[in-house]
This record gives sequence, C-alpha cells and structure tokens, in this order.
Amino acid sequence: MVKTDRRIQRTRRMLREALIELIPEKGFDAITIRNVTDRADIAYATFFRHYDSLEELLGEQIELVIRDLEASARGSNGDHLEAEGLLVFRHVEAKQRLYRSLLGRRSSRAVVSRLKEAMIEVVRPHAEAHYQQVDNPIIPIELSLNHIAAAVWELVAWWVSHDMPYPPERMAQIYDELVIEATWWAVSGEKSLQHAH
Repeated sequence: MVKTDRRIQRTRRMLREALIELIPEKGFDAITIRNVTDRADIAYATFFRHYDSLEELLGEQIELVIRDLEASARGSNGDHLEAEGLLVFRHVEAKQRLYRSLLGRRSSRAVVSRLKEAMIEVVRPHAEAHYQQVDNPIIPIELSLNHIAAAVWELVAWWVSHDMPYPPERMAQIYDELVIEATWWAVSGEKSLQHAH
C-alpha cells in the first residue's frame, strides 16, 4: 500500500511539475492535457486517474503553495498583517521558479484568480481581528481582503519579472506601507495600523 501511495504521489508531482514548466512556454490557456502528459512522460489515460481537468491540477498546485505558506506562517512569530509580507516575499525567494511560472506574463487570469482567493483566506483571520477594533469601518472587509490579496500578487509578479532587484525585507516594507498601512487608513481613518495592536 505504501508503495502504491508513493507511486501515486510521484505521478501527481510529475504532472504538477510538467504544468509548471509549460506555463511560461505556452501560457496556461493554451496548454492541453496531452502537453502535460507528454512532458511528464506519463500515459494520457493516467492523467484521468488523478484529475478531471487541468484546472483541477492547477488548483492542487496552488493549494500546495498556500499550505506551504501557511506552514511557514505557523513557524514564524508574526501574528500581524505586517508579518505576512516578509513571509510571502521570503517564500517567493525560496521558490522563484514556481512563482515565475504562476505569475509570469504567460500566466492566465485563472491562475492569478486562484492565488488571490487562496491569499484572501490566509489574510482573513488577521484582517478580522483588526476590523473588530474599528467602530465604523469605512470599507467593507471583503473589499479590503480582495484589495490586499490582489496587491500582494501584483507586487510579487513585478518583483519576479524584474529579477528581484530588492531583498525580501525591502519588498515586505514596501508591502506594509503601500498596501497594509494605506488600506488600514482607508478602513479606519487612523494613520497607522500600530494603533490597532
């Protein structure tokens, strides 16, 4: 049974890796299941024993990315929104090839949309904690979450497409000031998120 499980895991990993290789070459929307199975050197029919579609394969890859991010978050001391930035940019630095594929110019709206949805759920607990400290939030929380998640991935996409000209620490600082502090100002009317801690 363990051997079978390992074989299944290996096949799924090979299919995910093939997809990640193909996105920068063809663009997600132009990739076919046959492209992926050929690249992975796996029988076409085998794909359907694991996935119903390329979207499902992509979804699994993004879920793994987010799970990895969440595991990093649990291992860090940061429990505030500002800590998210450094966590994300260090994660991106460690997995550059993956992020270049997922957020490069040959990516698609579907890829970015899935990443954004996942990031909203990562950020939500921290945002909800801050919202509870505001009497009359000016901006609805769902709009704030959407803005933060979209802005994170736009900054990451810019960073990787420009060969990471700044270290993760600087990008995290830019994220804090450009996204988190500005959003908090819009939500609460307070100049700094520090007031909410």
